[in-house]
Amino acid sequence: MSEVRVKGSGSSTMLIVEDDRASRLALVEVLSERYPDLELYFAEDGETGLALFQEVQPQIVVTDLSMPGMDGLTMAGEIRKLAVQVPIVVLTAYSESSRIIECIRLGINRYVLKPIELRPLFEAIDESLQRFRDIAERERAECELRHHRDNLERLVRERTKELEERNRQLAKEVQQRKQAEQEVIQLNADLEKRVLARTAELQAAIRDHESFSYSVSHDLRTPLRHINSYSTMLEELLEAELTSEGRHCLDRIKVATRTMSSLIDHLLDLSRISRSALTCEDVDLSEIAQGIATTLRETDAQRRVEFSVQAGLHAKGDRILLRQLLENLIGNAWKYSSPRPAAQIEFGRTTVDRHNCFFVKDNGVGFDMTYSEKLFQIFERLHGSEFEGQGIGLATVKKILQRHSGKVWADSKPGQGATFYFTL
Repeated sequence: MSEVRVKGSGSSTMLIVEDDRASRLALVEVLSERYPDLELYFAEDGETGLALFQEVQPQIVVTDLSMPGMDGLTMAGEIRKLAVQVPIVVLTAYSESSRIIECIRLGINRYVLKPIELRPLFEAIDESLQRFRDIAERERAECELRHHRDNLERLVRERTKELEERNRQLAKEVQQRKQAEQEVIQLNADLEKRVLARTAELQAAIRDHESFSYSVSHDLRTPLRHINSYSTMLEELLEAELTSEGRHCLDRIKVATRTMSSLIDHLLDLSRISRSALTCEDVDLSEIAQGIATTLRETDAQRRVEFSVQAGLHAKGDRILLRQLLENLIGNAWKYSSPRPAAQIEFGRTTVDRHNCFFVKDNGVGFDMTYSEKLFQIFERLHGSEFEGQGIGLATVKKILQRHSGKVWADSKPGQGATFYFTL
C-alpha cells in the first residue's frame, strides 16, 4: 500500500486521495502548515484510499474525481456506505460537471475546482471540519443524553422498586396496625370486664367494711357498756364490803373498757379516712398548727414547751384530714417530749433531696431507726406503757397522706428527739 503520512499534534485525521504526485506533495506542504493539528494520510488512487479509510477512519476526506482504477466518485460512494456523516470534499474540473450531479446525489456538496485555489480549498475543508465537529458534538450530546436517559431510567426503575417495596412495607404495617388495634380493642374489652368485676368486688368489700364498722360501732360497744355498768353497780352494791384490792380490780376493769372504747373510736376514725370524700381547698397549715399548740398548752399549763411554727405555710387538701394529720404529729411530739424539763416542738417547711416537704420536730426521747418500719403500722409502738396510746395515730397519718398522694417518713436517734417529714 503506497501512502504518505504526516503526523499532526492533535487526534483528528484527514485522508487525501490524489493520483498526481506533484499535487500530493503540494497539498502536503500547504495542509501541514494550515492544519498543524491534523494527522494527514495520502493515497494515490480510489482503491488505496478506500482501504486506508477503512483502516484509519478519518474525520474528513479530500479526493480527486478522475483517477486510474477506482475513481473518486466510486470511492466516495463506497465510503458513504461505510460512514454516512463523514464530510467529503471533491476536487474537480469544469469539464466534469456531469459527474458533479452524481456527487450531489451521494450527498457531497463541497467542491474545489482545479487548478486548485487555496482560499476555496481552505473554506471547503474548514466548513467540512466544522460540520464534522458539529456532527461529533451532536453525537456526543446524543450519547450523553442517552447516558442520562439510561441513568434516569435506571433511577426510575430503582425508585419504582423502592416505592413498591415501601408500599409492601406500608401495607404490612397497616395490617399489623389493624391487628394491633384489634388486639387493643380486645384488651380494652377484657380490661373493662375486669374493671367491672373489680369494681363489683370493691363495692362488695366496701359494703362488708361498712357492715363491719357498724358492728364495731354498735355490737362491740354494747358489751363494753354492760361491763362498765355492771362494774359500777357491783362497786355500789359491795361498797362497804370491797377491799382495796377488789376496788383496784374494778378500777382496772373500768380503765380497760374506756381504753377499748377509745380504741374502737380510733379504728372507726381510721376507717372513715379511707372512705370519706376529699374536699380539696387551700389550707393554712400554720394557723392549724398554732391552734393545736394553744389547745395542748391549755390541757397542761404546768409544762414548759416552746412551740415554733413557721408562718405562711399553705397546702391544697382536705382541711379536716389535714387538721387530724397535724393533731397526730404534734400530739406525738408533745407526748414524747414530756420527760424534758424544757420541751421544744417545731413545725415548718424544708427541702429534702431537692423536694419541698413539711416537718414536725421535737427534742423528746426519740427512737431507734432500726425499728422505723413499724412506726406507721397499726397497733405497733416503739415505747412501753410509760407513754399512753394505742398505736393508731401514725397509721392514721400515713393513711391521710396516701389519700393526698403524699408520703411520710421519720428521722431520729434515741434520746435526741425525732423529726417527721411529710409531703402533699
